[in-house]
Amino acid sequence: LLLIREGDRVHVAYPQRRNRSINELTEEHAYEWTRFSKEERLTLFIHFRMPDIVSPLVSGGRRHFSGEEVLVIALTRIATGLSFLAMVNSFGIVTQESTPVFFTGLLSIFSLHFTTKYQGEA
Repeated sequence: LLLIREGDRVHVAYPQRRNRSINELTEEHAYEWTRFSKEERLTLFIHFRMPDIVSPLVSGGRRHFSGEEVLVIALTRIATGLSFLAMVNSFGIVTQESTPVFFTGLLSIFSLHFTTKYQGEA
């Protein structure tokens, strides 16, 4: 029989969320990380039709992300090639969350491109 006390539980301290919305990024960080200005990121957010709430399959951690978070993280990964571990310091995102968020962002972007291209929708 295993006795687990409240003091024995390990509390995971997730890093503080930062630099995840279009308005939070400074112009220097925005261009350095995503290669787009604030106005261009807003235009991409609208034209990519990013959903307001994204719920990727994440093991542990937060399971709901804003569309802005997904877009900023995906653009940063594509533009810089930073590892998910290096992105922890920039965005305060744990590696278990960053991989599904990135791939969800890619799926959103590319599914829109292919559905509009091949179905003739604008």
